[in-house]
Amino acid sequence: MAKKKRAAEELRAIPPDLDEDRKLTKLKADHAALKAKHKEALKQLGDMEKQVDSLTALPAVKHRKARRPKRGKPQGEAAAVLVVTDWHSDQLVDPEMVEGRNEFNSDIFVARTDVLWDKALRMLDYARGLCEIDTFYVAALGDLIGGYIHEELQESNTMGPEEAIVLVRDRLTFGIDKLRKHCGCQSFNVLCCYGNHGRTTKRIRHGTGYKTNREWGLYSSMAKHYANHDPDMRWNVAKGYLLTEDIKGNLVRFQHGHNVRYQGGVGGVTIPANKAQAAWNRNLKTPPQWDIIGHWHQFLRQEGMILCPSLIGYDAFALSIKAQYQDPAQAMVVFDREKGVVMAEKVFVTE
Repeated sequence: MAKKKRAAEELRAIPPDLDEDRKLTKLKADHAALKAKHKEALKQLGDMEKQVDSLTALPAVKHRKARRPKRGKPQGEAAAVLVVTDWHSDQLVDPEMVEGRNEFNSDIFVARTDVLWDKALRMLDYARGLCEIDTFYVAALGDLIGGYIHEELQESNTMGPEEAIVLVRDRLTFGIDKLRKHCGCQSFNVLCCYGNHGRTTKRIRHGTGYKTNREWGLYSSMAKHYANHDPDMRWNVAKGYLLTEDIKGNLVRFQHGHNVRYQGGVGGVTIPANKAQAAWNRNLKTPPQWDIIGHWHQFLRQEGMILCPSLIGYDAFALSIKAQYQDPAQAMVVFDREKGVVMAEKVFVTE
């Protein structure tokens, strides 16, 4: 208590003038600090005014309404190829056998072919935005019927092979006539390869396969019919396994695909397909630039090769070889004389 009392007495003993000096010193220090801050604020304000002056000196930007670019006139000379393959028109796909992913019977077959012709024409219109198309091809690559080549097909097919051929002729004729009328092309061509399902023999024939194949007979009779009724339509019905065609300067080799050996496994069908392609090419002075192949019920494009999907879609065969599921479809390929393949896409056959 004594110490506190002495401290209080000492403070009271400070002269009034000294206390005033201390307060004045503090006020001067505070004033100097405020003056420095004011000076810095004035400097920043000046810099900002200079920036504003620079921006306002820029010319006014005119905002234009966004417009769609004009569609230029397609250039070049090109041909469209509609690939029809692996219809299996007489076969049955029970949804319970394929985990509910697909269903197929003769009624569905007819409905899908109707969709095919309409969508092919729509895709042709789209392709004309890419290039000038004056030539049209229908490439039928076989297995349009399932036939009786396996015992289970004799048990499950919805009709016999001859009935199926009659139905296929009707649908193929209808489609060709529709495309011929509405495709707007000067040249119309039909290319035909037979598959392995249309044969009448138990084993595949190599040298005489066309003689015992219902599809080859179908193509040949249709070619004779159109030769009489539409002589400007060109047909090329192959007797051998391979059919090579020059399409706008692109050498293209067509085949059904059953001579490409594959039983499932790592890497997929592309590995045996590449090996087969290389084997065929080494025997030729001028190998084709492209191979177009059916049979494997799947769409795949790589440089120099296009695998085409099936109209029947995912079935027990596809499941057995562990094929990836794909929707039922066919394929359209557009060849340009200068650029090669400018389009290769699925043509979906379901709404």
